[in-house]
Amino acid sequence: MTVCVAAISVPGVMGASDRMLTAGDIQFEPEQPKVVPVSTSIVIMYAGDSAVQAEVLLKVVSDIVERIKKEPKNW
Repeated sequence: MTVCVAAISVPGVMGASDRMLTAGDIQFEPEQPKVVPVSTSIVIMYAGDSAVQAEVLLKVVSDIVERIKKEPKNW
């Protein structure tokens, strides 16, 4: 089971996630975290099917980076 937590604090948001992956009855903890920094203000934490998440993350990160390039001051 993946654990992702976030809490609002002053001056921002704190988040944490585990790194455990499960494949059938095998569990392991790879070096790759389940936390993906996208910008100085955006971080993605993910859980669930890592293959699906990787595919979704590629598109989401690409869209966010492109939008920031086009309108860097529009938050």
